[in-house]
Amino acid sequence: VRVYAFLRGCWQDPLSTHLSSKARTAALIPTRQSDSRSSMKLHIEVELSPEEMPLAKELLETLRTLTSHVKINSVENQTSAPPAKTQEHSRSIDPPTLPVIQPQQLSMKTPDDAQHGSTQLVQQPQEQRRAGPQVQLVPPQPVPQVEQVQMETLIRRLETENLNGPAIVEILMRLPAPETTSEATRDQCLAELCTAFVAVVFDPEMVMRHQSISPFMALLPAIPDFYSQKLRERLVHDAMKQLTVRRQLDAKRTDFFLHAEAFANLVQLKYVATNAMVRTVRTLLAKPDGANKCAAVTMLGKTVELCYAQLVEEADHNLEALRTDLMALEDCFAYDVEYICDSMGWPTQQAHQTGNAEHTVVEPISEAPAPAPEASSTPPYAAAVPPKGASLHPVSSYPGHTGVIFAIAVDDAADHLVSSGKDGLLLLRTGGGQEVQRMQIPQHYACAMDVDASRRALYACGVAKEGKLPPNILHFPLHQGQVGGALWHNPERISSEATNITCIKARPGEGFVTGETVSVMGKPAVTGVMSATSSGCQERVCFYDVNRGGAFGSLQPLQWYAEHTGILTCLSACPANPHMFLSAARDLTVRVWDFRCDRSVGMLGKPGGTGIPQAHEQLITCLDASNDNTVLSSSMDKMVAQWDLRSLGSTSVGMAPVATVNLDEKPVLKVAIGPSAHGLQAAVSTLTGLYLLDLSGSKIAAKPAARFADGRNIPRYLDIKWSHSRNTLYAAGNDGAVDVYTLM
Repeated sequence: VRVYAFLRGCWQDPLSTHLSSKARTAALIPTRQSDSRSSMKLHIEVELSPEEMPLAKELLETLRTLTSHVKINSVENQTSAPPAKTQEHSRSIDPPTLPVIQPQQLSMKTPDDAQHGSTQLVQQPQEQRRAGPQVQLVPPQPVPQVEQVQMETLIRRLETENLNGPAIVEILMRLPAPETTSEATRDQCLAELCTAFVAVVFDPEMVMRHQSISPFMALLPAIPDFYSQKLRERLVHDAMKQLTVRRQLDAKRTDFFLHAEAFANLVQLKYVATNAMVRTVRTLLAKPDGANKCAAVTMLGKTVELCYAQLVEEADHNLEALRTDLMALEDCFAYDVEYICDSMGWPTQQAHQTGNAEHTVVEPISEAPAPAPEASSTPPYAAAVPPKGASLHPVSSYPGHTGVIFAIAVDDAADHLVSSGKDGLLLLRTGGGQEVQRMQIPQHYACAMDVDASRRALYACGVAKEGKLPPNILHFPLHQGQVGGALWHNPERISSEATNITCIKARPGEGFVTGETVSVMGKPAVTGVMSATSSGCQERVCFYDVNRGGAFGSLQPLQWYAEHTGILTCLSACPANPHMFLSAARDLTVRVWDFRCDRSVGMLGKPGGTGIPQAHEQLITCLDASNDNTVLSSSMDKMVAQWDLRSLGSTSVGMAPVATVNLDEKPVLKVAIGPSAHGLQAAVSTLTGLYLLDLSGSKIAAKPAARFADGRNIPRYLDIKWSHSRNTLYAAGNDGAVDVYTLM
């Protein structure tokens, strides 16, 4: 049907053949796998007059872009010479005007003879040429009728299938390319899509079931731009129409909660600018009589939950004014203000007025009775009790960055500490704080780093500071014979084809592993372990082998896996088994991999409502593993979970955590397992604190880190790393300094 539409469109609108034929046909004709069972062959006979040859040649060139199996057999015994071209005609860039071919004049089939691959150009008799070109294809084979599934049903299936199942394929097949579709048909398809999508994401039952609409919102970047843009406009219109209704301060939020979440998702997908969101919230907060305050606070809360990093990076100059507006809200919004301020790392109103905010202490959490296995897969919370042993004490602080520090890396073998921030600076120090070297990365900053001590190499993910530059993978080799000296002078980089690189982890002596988002728009559906959709993006765990030879800049993944359906958030090696590593993603899953296998070998967590084991209820922020098969995971659901890889189940079954702990009712950002000399201990950073966990007992014990000598509050630490040789913890975050803690 799509080939027919394309051929018909070329003759109906000759000018359209000059509009990027390759790009248009790539969107029109679906890519098929190179499998003999699903391949399609066409045998086309077209009778043309000489003056129609320019258009025919362009059409055939277009067909050649789709396949290398196009053959042309010209008829030699032409009965008449082509008419001479005038000078005016030779200068024209438009093909000759052709009559419209009626639909009944076109048909096609899949022939069975050995001449399928050839395309013949047959000279028309003179009387037929005078009547205009006649394109004749063999009659079609009967096609079995398939019962149509409602668009709304297909969209609802995205909750469990995400973008890797058949539902997205069926949705895309119902959205014909706008360039070759009549306006009436296009508008009808758009109306069906918008009506069904709005009915799903704004279904009140979603609130009652505590169900997120994010899996459905992921459809927006996966569909053609025309439909995506129109659907976004509809969502913004409907959301703002509901959010701007005049309400009481204590209005029932279920009436507009989904609209606030939809708006937050649009910000997360970068369809709405963060600064525009901040201005919108401030405008709603300033409305007379507080008629829109409840909606504005709800919208801001959901946006902070989903888009914290974007707010910090992109809306810095507007955040202080927004915080001031929040401080002036009525007492009925006290809980909202506390949640937003805690999430953003702002002092609350009370602390802002007194200037004497106390550091959060760990309160014991009552141990809940274990639920019946068939009723819930959520493990009981372990009580957070003070450990009897050592605790974290601050001993120093290393300034040097002018903005937020996103990542730090430690090389115990060389006694090196590396930090990277939003300012694009990579700062190298000795473990004792002496600055060795600093380097400014042009146009990028490193969002994640790791050291391969065996190769004396630093690997980093380079994210563009602004604009749409592609991400980089950076490699900084240590100079031979200069331990304690300069770490780099000419970093190597891979200009990746990925649209996003979120995390990186060294595989000692072998290479490194990355979490990447790769566009598969219009590309063949061939992957390491799963088939991708013909539109949208694919989330991959990639392994690069640096021992294969050649320049670093030309490296390609030796192997990759595409089982995650959400953006990768973190990776971890398994010290107990050098062949294994772990990955976590926004799909709330933690997968265990073995380099010797072509797919994941297990998952952490118990199956949830989708049947897929989920390790946490919200975004997983960090993973770390010890040499005794213990794994820790942290999440925005405020939980730290402890796992034992020796109990690893199959991919479909998963496994339950050994224990979980909620430290201070705040989202957890990072975990880092400490030196083994002190037993099984780990450091944990939350939105408002830093803690030391003792994992050696039957219950997880926790103690907050000691205060600084000058009385300042502990900042929000976005990364923490241990130096096992120094028995020291390095922590860095939003104040631009690396703080140093020791176990005492």
